Amino acid sequence: MRQFLRTGILVATMVGLASCGGTTHADTEGKAEAETVTSTKMTGEAMAELVKSFDPEAMARGNVISFKLQEREVLIVFDEDGGRMRALTPIAPAGLLNEAILLRIAQANYDSVLDVRYAVADELVWSVFIHPLESLQQDELISGIAQLVTAAETFGTSYTSGAMVFGGGDSSEIHNDLIKQLEEAAKKKDAI
Repeated sequence: MRQFLRTGILVATMVGLASCGGTTHADTEGKAEAETVTSTKMTGEAMAELVKSFDPEAMARGNVISFKLQEREVLIVFDEDGGRMRALTPIAPAGLLNEAILLRIAQANYDSVLDVRYAVADELVWSVFIHPLESLQQDELISGIAQLVTAAETFGTSYTSGAMVFGGGDSSEIHNDLIKQLEEAAKKKDAI
C-alpha cells in the first residue's frame, strides 16, 4: 500500500507538471475526466525537465534519463532522430519465470497492464512503456510512468498497471489517488 501511495505522489507531481502541456486524465471507474491544457512537442530535454520536477536528483546523460520513483530505479531511453522513447524498470531475474508466470504475463499484457508491457531482456523481467516521441504528450508520459511502476509493483500478485480494473478491485482507486497527488504537486511547483 505504501508503494502505491508513493507512486501516487510522484504521478500527482508529474501530472501537475502536465498542466504545462497535453491533457490530464483521472479514471476512477473507467470514466475519464479530462482537463484540456496547451499541447507541446515532447523532446528529450522536455522529458528530463519533467522528471527533474519530481526527482531533483534525476540524471540526464545523452539519450538516457535515470531517476527514482518509489525507491524504484527508472530509465527513460529516447532517440529523437528515430522518434521513439521507452521508459523501463527492472522487476526480477528472468530465471524466476516458470510456465505459469509466463502465461500470467501474457494475459496481463493483453488485458490489465494497458499502456505498459512486461518484457524479458538481459536475463531480467522488465516493466516497459514505449511510445512514439513526436506524439507523446506530458500527460501520457506521466500516466505511462505511473503504470510502469504500478505494473512492476504488482508483478507476482495482480499484474496490473492500475490504470483500469475490470471488476471490484481497488487498484484503480489507488492509481487515481496517485495521479491526483502528482497533479497537485505539479500545480504547486508551477505556482512557485
